[in-house]
Amino acid sequence: MKALFPLLAALTVWTASAMLPGKNPREKMWLPEIERFVKQDSIDFPGVGKILFVGSSSIRTWKNIEQYFPGYDIVRRGVGGSHLEDIIYFSDRIVFPYKPRQIVLYEGDNDLKDGFTPERFLDDVKTFVRLVELHSPGTEIILLSVKPSPSRRHVEEKYLKANELMEAYAAGKEHVKYLDITAPLKDGDRYRADMFHGDSLHVTPKAFREWARIITPHLIPGPGSVSKLSTPESTPQTEALYAGLNRMVGNKTMFGHQDDTAYGVEWEETPGGSDVRAVCGDYPAVYGWEIGGIEHRRNENLDKVNFKQMKRLIREAYDRGGINTISWHADNLVTGGNTWDLTGGNVVATLLPGGEHHAEFCRWLDRVAEFLASLKGSDGESIPVIFRPLHEHTGSWFWWGRDFCSVDEYVALWRQIVTYLRDVKGLKNVIYCYSPDRVRTETDYLERYPGGEYVDLLGLDLYHFKGEEGLDEYRTCADRSLNVLQRVACREGKPFAFTETGLESITMDNWFSEVLYPLVAKYKPAYVLVWRNSSRIENHFYAPYPGHASAADFVKFKEKPSILFNGDLQHMYENQ
Repeated sequence: MKALFPLLAALTVWTASAMLPGKNPREKMWLPEIERFVKQDSIDFPGVGKILFVGSSSIRTWKNIEQYFPGYDIVRRGVGGSHLEDIIYFSDRIVFPYKPRQIVLYEGDNDLKDGFTPERFLDDVKTFVRLVELHSPGTEIILLSVKPSPSRRHVEEKYLKANELMEAYAAGKEHVKYLDITAPLKDGDRYRADMFHGDSLHVTPKAFREWARIITPHLIPGPGSVSKLSTPESTPQTEALYAGLNRMVGNKTMFGHQDDTAYGVEWEETPGGSDVRAVCGDYPAVYGWEIGGIEHRRNENLDKVNFKQMKRLIREAYDRGGINTISWHADNLVTGGNTWDLTGGNVVATLLPGGEHHAEFCRWLDRVAEFLASLKGSDGESIPVIFRPLHEHTGSWFWWGRDFCSVDEYVALWRQIVTYLRDVKGLKNVIYCYSPDRVRTETDYLERYPGGEYVDLLGLDLYHFKGEEGLDEYRTCADRSLNVLQRVACREGKPFAFTETGLESITMDNWFSEVLYPLVAKYKPAYVLVWRNSSRIENHFYAPYPGHASAADFVKFKEKPSILFNGDLQHMYENQ
């Protein structure tokens, strides 16, 4: 370990000095092109966590690259004529802002032609890899071989040597792969004319198709790209909604609000009522609901919303094309207290098979299933819902929290809930969402993950506390947690959402446009949902109401092209 610290220190010093203007004599050659990328990002930032193709003109001329890799989210940053040292020099502007989950690098063509030795080029490769390891640990790098070309026959031996060195280097690195893309360009010792343009240097679309065939099996899928619903033979509307969530991730983010049409600041049960609509002219795209109390067959939930009214509002949201998500703050079955009653010992263990309260908990699940099955559209079809049980389990404020049950017990309870609703009760309209509170690492997020066959949507709950005073903490925690969420979603191939957030009382007038928007624009979750606007608790609101100081800022937030409200949704329940 002692030997590592001088290396990192030297690398950090080198990185800092390399980024200073004037340190690279070639800077002026590429600055206009780099500035175009920066300007483009300022107008329409592509988001983070995607696959970055970066390098010289072989990347720059790969037009419409997304069409060569259908289903993958690609960012392309090619600088024609560049050396790898130039990419390193500008990496703070064309590599690291995107926090890519994977980097595909093509360089060496110009380096070796311009006099670099293969050994010197390999040194630059190692420097690039170390920078990525420093700035974005865990990001996988694919090193593409340096291609031969008719116009550069005189340096082909150097290309071959550089490729040998890269291949050997990659073999000893955990997150680095080497791919040989040269084979399709030649037929024996002869260059294939159909693979090169008239300049005998740059390759044709046919060559790019061959490269894509070689590269594709090694790409890391994005969120939602390989996922199927955990419920076989889900209803067509549920399948369509899930496909829509997958399409949203990385592209657009729907805005959601808890109990939006049930009540608001100083009103209840008003037909067409919605604080969100009153402020910005449209309903939220996602409607959050709570069924705590359904387990006792009560007439209303823990927030005093009548369940018959809730069914009607869920149907109205569905009829206007909106999305419904449901949480369940179930009571403590051991003590008879509420969700926040942390007495009674290990409640979770008593609910599992063989536990004292297992049979009663199954009766509770019968009532949950009865409610979910009763949600019907105008034609009698089942309304799809996102169901989010046992949420925020990484904290310890609910009886199922991490301090009150083991990992295995939590996982067993989650699986029991899904298995009972899906397999015993036969529900076909449910999308199951797993949503921890704030996390620091992928290990934290996955510690109690019940497995992909029991989860459809990955979520995150994280609130902003203490206004301006807590701003830095919220930004830091949310950025870190959303980054983890996105990475896990990529690995699992599932869509993800920012399932709960908000600043109570919205004590910052610009919170939506200056705090929330940069986060969702960066990570582009399928949706973000803020908590409720209470009609009975003073200053307990998370969306603006008419006359609130943040209302104008909220309208500004709504007008962002990547943010969707109910009126922006199209055909979420129809297969595309």
